[in-house]
Amino acid sequence: MPRWIESKAFVLHSRPLGERDKLCSFFTHREGKIRAVAKGARRLQSRFGASLEPLSEVHLWYGEREGRELVTLRQCELIESIFDVGGTPEGEELIHHMVELVDEFCPPHQPNDKVYRLLRAALSCLRTLRGRQAELLRLYFDVWMLRLSGFFPSVDRCAECGGRISREEPVFLGLEGRPECAACQSAGRGIILSPLMRRDLRALLSEPPERWIARTGMEIWVSQFMSFLRRFISVVLEKELNTERFRGFS
Repeated sequence: MPRWIESKAFVLHSRPLGERDKLCSFFTHREGKIRAVAKGARRLQSRFGASLEPLSEVHLWYGEREGRELVTLRQCELIESIFDVGGTPEGEELIHHMVELVDEFCPPHQPNDKVYRLLRAALSCLRTLRGRQAELLRLYFDVWMLRLSGFFPSVDRCAECGGRISREEPVFLGLEGRPECAACQSAGRGIILSPLMRRDLRALLSEPPERWIARTGMEIWVSQFMSFLRRFISVVLEKELNTERFRGFS
């Protein structure tokens, strides 16, 4: 007999499986990332309706059997849809990007309450944003995903000499994730974080997204830091994100 589990979740992917079913991936609050078969989901009168769209928040009931990777989806009730933001170019692009980051950084069957709350906060914020602000939310989400995955370091201490770096000093952050003071700065690839950038990044790690995005003066460094983050994530994952390759053709 299967073990039946109930959990809130965000939809990551769904794709056809045969003529009637769908193979779905969810990030659940209770068990982390799972893969499930939604039987009959491709039928016109499917009981799943529109609940399987990427990053819709849903309430799941599913059964799992020992030794089997796939679970069987019994019921999926929509809590909140992202249809209102997924229809804009900025919203759709950011949704696919967030899905890919969660898919890459979150191992199967490892719950992570902080990532779940980050997704909920980011999607709530996305509903109020337009245009350029979506890029700031992308930066916010990227930094937090790297931080929660253990890849974005504190930049208050030099990794080379071990000395503390004053908040009034710049920091060199390499693509290997090593912060270095001005005296130890290597010739490797990376970015120099000015005192202004460090101040705004400290705020990012302590404020909800809508408050951080409302700050002023960040436009002078955001583009440069976004470029660094793209390269940094590629180094961490040892590959380029699919959403980044897509941006190259947009």
